[in-house]
Amino acid sequence: MCTRTLNVAITPASATFAVCIAAQHSLNPELEAARPSTAGEEELQLQLALAMSKEEAEEDERKKRSDDVKLHLALEESKKEDVSINSTGDS
Repeated sequence: MCTRTLNVAITPASATFAVCIAAQHSLNPELEAARPSTAGEEELQLQLALAMSKEEAEEDERKKRSDDVKLHLALEESKKEDVSINSTGDS
């Protein structure tokens, strides 16, 4: 069923044809089932999504700190090796 028609000129003689634009879009049934049915359910979904996002951000921050510590330790070890090599090379 058409809910709207659009006249489009297709020739210089102004011939037109109607284009039917359907207003109904069939959604994936799984997506439709995941849609909240009440405002309370929507609020719970939003709270859950926010909590999951915060948890992911905290985990990313922990990994970053761990990587920073590992980098710092590697740099310190490299400096010690450099000093050791330079001091034995001076003898």
